[in-house]
Amino acid sequence: MKPTLFALVSLVLGVALGWVSTRAEFARDVLPLVPDSPSAKGDQPRKGPRAVVISGERHEFGSMDRYAKGSHDFLIKNEGDAPLELTLGHTTCKCTMSNLEKSKLEPGETTPVKLEWTVKTLDPEFEQSAEIVTNDPHHNPVRLSIHGLVIDALRAEEPQFTLNDLSANEATTVRLRVFAFKSHDLDVVKHEWVKPENADRLHVSVEPLPAAEVATKQSATSGVAVILHIEPGLPLGPLSQVLRLSFNVPDHDPLEIPLYGTVISDVSIAGPGVTASRLLANLGTVPSGSAFKRTVYITVKGPYREQTKLRIAGVSPDQELQATLGEPLRENPKVDRYPLTIELSPSTRPVARTADENFARIKVDVTHPQVKELDLKVRYIVRE
Repeated sequence: MKPTLFALVSLVLGVALGWVSTRAEFARDVLPLVPDSPSAKGDQPRKGPRAVVISGERHEFGSMDRYAKGSHDFLIKNEGDAPLELTLGHTTCKCTMSNLEKSKLEPGETTPVKLEWTVKTLDPEFEQSAEIVTNDPHHNPVRLSIHGLVIDALRAEEPQFTLNDLSANEATTVRLRVFAFKSHDLDVVKHEWVKPENADRLHVSVEPLPAAEVATKQSATSGVAVILHIEPGLPLGPLSQVLRLSFNVPDHDPLEIPLYGTVISDVSIAGPGVTASRLLANLGTVPSGSAFKRTVYITVKGPYREQTKLRIAGVSPDQELQATLGEPLRENPKVDRYPLTIELSPSTRPVARTADENFARIKVDVTHPQVKELDLKVRYIVRE
């Protein structure tokens, strides 16, 4: 027992003495620094041009009125030891940059860059950005950005006038409200149509909103009703205009309100697969040997609606197609809808009636003083 204990004590003492001896031997040694390590070189300044934006590349502008203009000057400095070259780069669609006062900065020099923009977003925040192209390999391009909150000095109740299926022979009046949130006497000082087309048939008047209507819009302080009067006689087809309104609101851009619509004949067609502007009904693809039926509607509106009558005058090819005209539906007091049921015969052989020269046709006699006949085109494919 005693010899074993003596051996263990000797072993522990030997290890301890060896560790102390080794530590003393190497205590004065210093490991060499790796030549390429940062500690060996120290913090060396970067060579070449160095683009720095004083006060940062992103600016918090604060709050702006919607549709108002804003501007901010950034200051770019060359903190390098070689000339810094600058050129204007890309901007967002609502942001512009002024020309650079200096396109080359010597070390230590600065130059301002002015960003200008108009807040046209409908969102509660806005962000605009621009780029400056540089010869700084570590900072190219320099991206400048502006961020802020949007408040409404005035706001249109709807973003646009939308007039679908506008009768070419009937006068129409629509009303759009614009509210102010700072001004207590909002008024339109000027209005104009951006495009000359059809402007002679589009008339605008403005009325102040009564206090009861202003109160329906939270936080509104005043408002106006913009009333659009449309005369008969517009050409058939799509209608596209822009109304520009200037208000008595200081530092506020004019408000542009688009007008979109479609002017149609007093006698037209509507329903599934219908292209009214082409008087075309598309039945799609039908398997051979199967019966097919679809109902579309011939619509009659305008001042001659009550005296207009319809009658099917012919169908071609009549061995493939049948057409039946029903009694008019008068759910809308301004529009009569005549159900037109189109049927394909199960005996129709495979055919592709997909081009103007071989469309099927349904001719309808009309007693309207300006529309004497409808030539309805029918498109379909019959497959095996």
